[in-house]
Amino acid sequence: MTQVPESATPGGPPRAALVIADTEGVICFWSDEAEALTGHSAAAIVGHSLDILVPPDYRPRHWAGFRAAMISGVSRFEGASARIPLLSADGTVRRWPGRFTLIRDARGRPAGAAAVFVPPADDDPPLVEL
Repeated sequence: MTQVPESATPGGPPRAALVIADTEGVICFWSDEAEALTGHSAAAIVGHSLDILVPPDYRPRHWAGFRAAMISGVSRFEGASARIPLLSADGTVRRWPGRFTLIRDARGRPAGAAAVFVPPADDDPPLVEL
């Protein structure tokens, strides 16, 4: 069973899991909350390709979109909330409510990407399934 991050404040919403990857799709930041959601430790995941998180069936589509976003600076999913499939450490695929954003340098060029995930909640709005 996946352990869900504790609330940032008692009775408040869970803290968000944060993942940051560079322009090549190598994970360079992995929050404690991301470990709690997926079971992957930072030590096991930082420095590895996003393939460790992207389910095999989604990889061709993921990499086509990721590379295009890193070249153009535009992602059709940027800022949109969706239920995003992630490969957990135990090998299961789970869908987490999340959002992507591009990280840009001072000149507006892509410097990487970030994703924020939270555990599902009963009051979640309908989300697109990626």
